[in-house]
Amino acid sequence: MIFTKHPCLFFELDLHGKMDRKLIIAEPIFGINGKNFVVATGHFESKEEYKTRKAQMEAAFYVLYGIESLLVGDFNFDNSKTYESNVFTKAGYED
Repeated sequence: MIFTKHPCLFFELDLHGKMDRKLIIAEPIFGINGKNFVVATGHFESKEEYKTRKAQMEAAFYVLYGIESLLVGDFNFDNSKTYESNVFTKAGYED
């Protein structure tokens, strides 16, 4: 869920998995301080579904590639597991 004071266009991306997760993207119509920017939130697959969760995160980063963005949500992974945390750094994101 995204709450905003700015009028936005909203988009939804199906993250394909057993738990019917989605990525919700809000794009302020007039930008933020004159700049284009999007906010995305997702609830990624949980439990031992690490391959699905990794694919979901890669799909989110693919959609957000080249766009000034903030990605937030429940990622459901252990940062010490590099097979998942490497997805963030490879996409240019930081925790």
